[in-house]
Amino acid sequence: MDKKQNVVWYFQTPVLIVSFFVMGVFMLPLLWYAPQCSQSKKISYTVFAMVTTLGVCLVLTSVCVGRR
Repeated sequence: MDKKQNVVWYFQTPVLIVSFFVMGVFMLPLLWYAPQCSQSKKISYTVFAMVTTLGVCLVLTSVCVGRR
């Protein structure tokens, strides 16, 4: 049997991508429990999610402070 067929729907790659855009860093536990991702992918996706979230927070903060 193919390993991909045994993956539950919420561990599939498209669901993980959509959940990142919807929930941001709150999707990281779902990523870390995903059995098909390697340890290096999990680490790189986590760093990417954290840097993206920090960037969005900094941009929003500078926009809000600039309006004062």
